[in-house]
Amino acid sequence: MKRTIIFILLAIPLLASEPSPIEDANFLPETAWNRDDGVLQYTTFFLRHAAAMELTQEWAASSPKHQLSYTIPVYNDGETGLGDATLNYRYQLVGDTDSKLAVAPRLSLVLPTRSAHFGGRASGLQLGVPVSATLTERLATHTNIGGTWFRESGDKELNLAQSLVFDVTSRIAFSVDAAYTRCPDSEHLFVVRPGVQFTFEGPRGLTIAPGIALPLGRDRRGVLFVLAVEHPVSR
Repeated sequence: MKRTIIFILLAIPLLASEPSPIEDANFLPETAWNRDDGVLQYTTFFLRHAAAMELTQEWAASSPKHQLSYTIPVYNDGETGLGDATLNYRYQLVGDTDSKLAVAPRLSLVLPTRSAHFGGRASGLQLGVPVSATLTERLATHTNIGGTWFRESGDKELNLAQSLVFDVTSRIAFSVDAAYTRCPDSEHLFVVRPGVQFTFEGPRGLTIAPGIALPLGRDRRGVLFVLAVEHPVSR
């Protein structure tokens, strides 16, 4: 079960001062198990007439307890451009890849790389604390508590997320997650996403994970399609 959970979609969620073309892009909250191999991850989201892709690469720094990564988002709503990239450090405070409970605080540096078409650029710091637990052989939960401080405006953003993941088989997982964002000077965002994900393993550690979710919330219409591809890289 844990192998499936580790590969489920986003490893490092990206928060930004302006919404992406797909505000529901964070299909599942961040998991709290650090990996000990370099991993290159591509995640693509499709919702209505917009799309987003995130490229994330992760390395274990000296040991699996210390993980470094970067995330580069690319958006498209008829025009293609970058979002705000992040440089991330995670520390495995509790647990490891074989434990039933894991806690891995993350500190991210937000870089002002956003294309003008998708809003104003922002830089700042982001702190996230994911907590993951295997409740039974097939059921796991992920809890995220985090916030972002933006240097230019001094604004602060609160982010909370919770998910339950049930492995039907080693290749099929049902999930439901809820995400809440409190943004300064704007409406609070809340969305619930029931979904299903399929995991296919290829040669040399390649993993392909298509998924589909139904965002439920105010002004959330359409179906969210997700495709995640991961593979180890040479170090």
